[in-house]
Amino acid sequence: MVMITNTNVMFYNWTSIDNVIEANFNIGIYSELTSNYLNAGRYYFYSGIYSIDEGNSRRLYKSLKQLRKLRNFNTKINSYYIELGKKTSIYLKSLK
Repeated sequence: MVMITNTNVMFYNWTSIDNVIEANFNIGIYSELTSNYLNAGRYYFYSGIYSIDEGNSRRLYKSLKQLRKLRNFNTKINSYYIELGKKTSIYLKSLK
């Protein structure tokens, strides 16, 4: 179940983290298409964090790539990009 209020989205009763990752990424895409870049950045960041938790390197790459593209629109988006980059580095080192 998804409840949309304004630009905030709350998720209930997800059966799989993959659904949450996919939903966050898709909301990021929608927000970007509607020029709501800060919201897009936030959801790409969440998608990346959940991807690390799940070990989904492909979705992590896509999330980081989208944040890189948007980082110049807002300082908060840039901070999301930097933070996800740090977490990605730690994650990749843990795979070795």
